[in-house]
Amino acid sequence: MNIYTYFIPIPGKSDSEEMALIRLWQESWRLQGWNPIILSEENLPKDKAFASMLRKFRRKPTTMKPGLSYSWFCRWLAVAEQGGGFMCDYDVINYSFQPNEFKNLTIYSGPVPCLVSGSKEEFLRMCRIFAEYRFDWKDRVGWWFDTSDMKIIIKRPGTYIPKFDCIEHGQPNWETAPTVHYSNFAMKPKGYMPRHEWIPKLRSLGKI
Repeated sequence: MNIYTYFIPIPGKSDSEEMALIRLWQESWRLQGWNPIILSEENLPKDKAFASMLRKFRRKPTTMKPGLSYSWFCRWLAVAEQGGGFMCDYDVINYSFQPNEFKNLTIYSGPVPCLVSGSKEEFLRMCRIFAEYRFDWKDRVGWWFDTSDMKIIIKRPGTYIPKFDCIEHGQPNWETAPTVHYSNFAMKPKGYMPRHEWIPKLRSLGKI
């Protein structure tokens, strides 16, 4: 079964380190019987019907690095273009998560969309929610506003099925979780950078 991730170069991030992390991500998913596929802007729909949606994605206010939040929205549309399925961040390492059926939108790390599954229609449904979302004062961070797919999902708890097969590094039971999210948020404060060098030291691939 396919597992999709999404990558575009982001200013301020090392392309070489990101690609090394992607190679580690690919290896971990292949070991568990998956076919890891990297999507990019080239995989977004080209027809004019989605041009307005992409413009709305790009206009969402953010405090993140330029292009980062936009890429998070775009990945949903890129996976929908593939017919739906499984999508994850390339800092989610697979230790024992096996292919299974997908239909209704499921997020495997609570409201954090680092590992998601659903049909094409479900991914498109979320894209429409993201595109039409109107930020308010609760999205304010200092003097600016910040939105992301995750922040919108948190405000829409009834839009997905929550599961907990993916645990962030350092959280309870991460050592035995089927998948682990080695996010910058979890790794950088501990000095575990670059992440691709530290992840195999923290937990060997293919072992529970």
